[in-house]
Amino acid sequence: GETAPKTHDAVMKAMGAVLFIDETYSLNSNSMSDYGPEAVATLMKMLEDYKGKFVCIAAGYTREMGQFLNMNSGLKSRFDETITFEDYNAEELFQIFVSMAKKKEFMLEDEALAAAKDLFERIYASRDENFGNARTVRKALDRAIKNLSNRTAFEDDLSDEELMTLKAEDINKIKPEDIL
Repeated sequence: GETAPKTHDAVMKAMGAVLFIDETYSLNSNSMSDYGPEAVATLMKMLEDYKGKFVCIAAGYTREMGQFLNMNSGLKSRFDETITFEDYNAEELFQIFVSMAKKKEFMLEDEALAAAKDLFERIYASRDENFGNARTVRKALDRAIKNLSNRTAFEDDLSDEELMTLKAEDINKIKPEDIL
């Protein structure tokens, strides 16, 4: 009995601003939750009643969002613009990887950079409709750091730089199918 009032409150807080709903498709009536249809019904009414008073962005995977928008005949007309973001290409994935590594203060040897470039070319070539874009990159970096930790775990007297430098072998142990 709290779904409609909570949905109402969320919309009211967004007045004059933006209501961002991530993974909106989880509200689909086919989901495990009984609360989704009630939230959607409340949202639909408020999108109509308060049209122009706030912006509602509903985000999610393309296929699932299509199913969500088709769950109710009036829902699709409440969202008058659709923006589809294309997957990052292999070079962009590689650049995100380098940026994430740098942010975590990890360095990459030249050979590791080449191995990462190759890895993301293979990942991009084998992606499917469930491809995670930057999430896949994060998983690759996490795996590379784990490989670095395993490689250095029993070595003595390593410098901080050695403990923070990814090598090609840390990258080459990553299989695309393990992180996709």
